[in-house]
Amino acid sequence: MIPLQGFAQTEYCTAPGELVTEDATGDVVPVPGTGLDVLTVHIAEPADDPDTLHFTLKIDRPSQGATPQTRYYVNFLTPDGVERFVRYTPYPIPGAENAFSGADQMFSVGHIEDGSSVTDAPAEPASNASADGNITFVVKTRTLGRLSPGDVIADIEGESAIYTVAGRV
Repeated sequence: MIPLQGFAQTEYCTAPGELVTEDATGDVVPVPGTGLDVLTVHIAEPADDPDTLHFTLKIDRPSQGATPQTRYYVNFLTPDGVERFVRYTPYPIPGAENAFSGADQMFSVGHIEDGSSVTDAPAEPASNASADGNITFVVKTRTLGRLSPGDVIADIEGESAIYTVAGRV
């Protein structure tokens, strides 16, 4: 759990932020080093922009970046009881429906409704993925329900999933 409260003068203020979850290296199926192994999730609330959160997902593919036909998520629960996510799709998925066009389809914010992912909005343009395996989602808190200072987001986890044209494998 991480409280939202304008974490002045703490590690929450600068990226990558507070380490909120961590996993061992090399435990992914099918093969380690494929860009599917999520290693850490950090969250930052920059002091100069307290209405913005930065979620940083670290994957195991530092030299090549993200894997084609893969989606990367940070899933979490907001105080209103809604399961939400930020999602990165590094390449367009042929035959799959995308809620946004152009670069906006790559980084998005959404929630889970009746067991299905619903895309609510694109993430902020400052969102990025780098060759060192860091995927950073920049999100305005207003896209995550009605978050207020002192609210807590919980059940934070990183995830990767391979998709085929027909859906998730």
